[in-house]
Amino acid sequence: MTPTLLALFFTILSILERKEDIFEELRQKYVKAFIANQSFWIPVQTVNFSLIPSHLRVTYVASASFIWINVLCYIKRQQLGATKTIE
Repeated sequence: MTPTLLALFFTILSILERKEDIFEELRQKYVKAFIANQSFWIPVQTVNFSLIPSHLRVTYVASASFIWINVLCYIKRQQLGATKTIE
C-alpha cells in the first residue's frame, strides 16, 4: 500500500498546489521518499513487535507516525533538481 500512498501524496499535493506538471515532483522525489519510508518503518515496526509491550504499541506507533510525517514533509519541501541561473 505504501507505494500507492506515496504516489498519491505527491500527485494530489501537486494538483492542490496547481503545478503545471503534476508528476514532476513524483518523478524526482518518489524513490527517495520510498527508500526513506522503508528505512524508517521497518526498524520502527521491528522494535514495536519485539520490544514494546502490547499496551504501549498504539502510543509508540503514533509517536513514530508523527516523526515520519515530519520526514515526509521535509522531503516534500526540498527543491526540485532544476538548475538555478544567476543573472
